[in-house]
Amino acid sequence: MILAGGRGERFGPMIQGMPKPMLKIGDRPALDHVMRTYAYYGFDTFTVLLGYKGGMILDYFAETRKEWKIDFVFTGLHSDTAERLFKVRDKFKDTFFLSYADVLANVDLARELRLHRRMGRIGTMTVVPLNLHYGVTELRGLEIARYVEKPSRRDIWINGGFMVFEPGVFGFLKSRDKDFSRTVLPRLAEGGQLSAFRHEDFWVGMDTFKEYAMLNELWDRGEARWAVWRQGKSVARRRKG
Repeated sequence: MILAGGRGERFGPMIQGMPKPMLKIGDRPALDHVMRTYAYYGFDTFTVLLGYKGGMILDYFAETRKEWKIDFVFTGLHSDTAERLFKVRDKFKDTFFLSYADVLANVDLARELRLHRRMGRIGTMTVVPLNLHYGVTELRGLEIARYVEKPSRRDIWINGGFMVFEPGVFGFLKSRDKDFSRTVLPRLAEGGQLSAFRHEDFWVGMDTFKEYAMLNELWDRGEARWAVWRQGKSVARRRKG
């Protein structure tokens, strides 16, 4: 299941008339990058939850990626993440992944699924270290005793956007919920039903134009480490071989 209904308002004027998942990184939309990562690991059946300008997403994939099975569901123009999930709660009767359409990473999805099954909880969430965007100082009175530019905090882990759930997750979802991360995830954690899959390699959430530009620069330089599917034969095909 991929959440692809948002407006991407933090991008400002440059995104007007275009859903954020359709912004191109290199020669293909961000959403295509995310789906190709899943397909690389053999997961090529998708439900894409649409909202703003969803028709543009549907039209693109109607002409491409015909080797995948994709179900497009319009879940409301102004719906928030939990509201979109609530509308499709009856569609999922087995284990499923949940992702955002604008997070790119080289997460080993097969390993995450194995961990999820081993832990036996309702949900598993990829977590990544917090990377600060500012220099951090350690003060001794008015003296700066230590300075670190944009440190990575291994003691703080954030939601990496690649999750696995059992259908039981919908029992934690209420009709009045808005933001999935602010409602359902805390309930799962409080109930001891959420495992962590640690990922310390490449990860970028494309929240602003700055990240978008950086991803395109990496693509142009041939340094798109998230694009595991450019390495050749997929994991699924290697296993069959």
